[in-house]
Amino acid sequence: MSPVQGGAKADRTTRRTTESTERTEQRSEKSVHSVVRPKAAPVWQARTGGGLHPDLLAYSQTVEEDKPFVVHDLAGSSAHVLGLVKAGLLTKPEAKQLLTGLRAILKAHESGTFELQVDLEDVHMNIESRLTAELGDVGRKLHSGRSRNDQVATCIVLFARQNTARLAQGLHLLAGALAAQAKAHTQSPWVARTHGQAAQPATFGWLLAAHAQRIQELAAKALETFERIGESPLGSGAVAGSTLPLQPAYTASMMGLRAPRSALLATGTRDVVLEACLLASHVGTVVASLAQDLIDAFGSGALKLPAGYTTGSSLMPQKRNPDALELARGRGKALVGPLASVQGILGGLGLGYMRDFQLTKPYLASALGDACSTVELLAPLVEGMAYNPKATAADWSKPGIVATDVAEALVQAGLPFRTAYGIVASAFAEVEAGKSFQAALESQKLPANQLEAALGALQPDPSRRATLGGPAPERVVEALATFASRQKILSAFLVTAQKAAEQPFLLLSKPLETLVNA
Repeated sequence: MSPVQGGAKADRTTRRTTESTERTEQRSEKSVHSVVRPKAAPVWQARTGGGLHPDLLAYSQTVEEDKPFVVHDLAGSSAHVLGLVKAGLLTKPEAKQLLTGLRAILKAHESGTFELQVDLEDVHMNIESRLTAELGDVGRKLHSGRSRNDQVATCIVLFARQNTARLAQGLHLLAGALAAQAKAHTQSPWVARTHGQAAQPATFGWLLAAHAQRIQELAAKALETFERIGESPLGSGAVAGSTLPLQPAYTASMMGLRAPRSALLATGTRDVVLEACLLASHVGTVVASLAQDLIDAFGSGALKLPAGYTTGSSLMPQKRNPDALELARGRGKALVGPLASVQGILGGLGLGYMRDFQLTKPYLASALGDACSTVELLAPLVEGMAYNPKATAADWSKPGIVATDVAEALVQAGLPFRTAYGIVASAFAEVEAGKSFQAALESQKLPANQLEAALGALQPDPSRRATLGGPAPERVVEALATFASRQKILSAFLVTAQKAAEQPFLLLSKPLETLVNA
């Protein structure tokens, strides 16, 4: 039975029996910690005069959902400790005690022994309660000038930045893997499609280069998002800052962030979550598109996937299934869900903290988690796949894929395009009736020079499509050279972003003397 203040009345004898039984079960279970801390009450209970009704506690607590944010809260709290020293509200010895206590919680968290109490509602209050239990009045000083509003918002910023940098790195690697495969297949035949149908002759390298360019753009977008969400909420308090002499610019710099422009924006919005989920949704759409093209190529026999990224059938012994790509396609498409949910939660809210905001945290974690894991799964898959050009022979031999080439050959021979279009359309109707394309063109009674030009375009040849961005091998090579130049530039930005993303967590490992004397 949960010992929540203000719960429903129960028979005392029954309650004692139930609690005794639960304690016995706890001691007997291997999975529980050997030390069970006494339950604690929320800090705000001093105002309300009582705890939450058990139903509301169960409905509102976020202990499980908050677990991904533990380290981020510890880092933000460390920055706040240093800010309190700077403001003259903590002595250096007190700061060392608090920082040491935060590091002890980190160690307990990493070892799985940081026991979270549901009664304290969330990870943030669990951390403060642990420090207060161990440090007494020094622990009680931690929350000076800080609200859970700016505390949680800071935690969200650090989490989103860390995972956005990770996503940018994953996209960069996936784009590079696609470009390497594209370079190897600038001559490999592949038929471009429109409306799901064979359309024009191209190369597999051209297809992969396009996916590489698209994903490279997303890596750049991820870095732009990383930069935009780099504003520190710490020091913004509940909504309007603090009367204490805090220096938000100082704590921001300690975490590698910008100072807040507005305490109201910092605490009264969840634009950071919105930005991150928007990015993840875009990544999901693009990744699902890549997965679909690779699934199509695999299904046609043109693509062989690394064995470790396929599964077999429980019944059909001949099957190899592209499960990794199918799951990436599905997860990618599902990433629109967190964005839609966050937009729904935030829509219509004015500026200022609302408890609705709490509901956005799980969507942030799932969106960035799924986006990162999907992108990171695909990079080695792409690196290990092999292409079989013979499998494209059926599409390559379809006369329709050169119909546009023939029409454009007639244009070069002097015909207006619409006239050439009509001639080829008439000829192709005969092809569909059973004639060869050559015979059908010969029946159009073209002048000798025009017929010669038309017949010269009957064999598929991607090199004819040499306009900028086209599939001619030399154009693909040029595109990949431009891609490589951009990759180098992005690499430099990635290094900077990764350092900035990890800066807050250095507060949990740097020598204490260095920190408190900064």
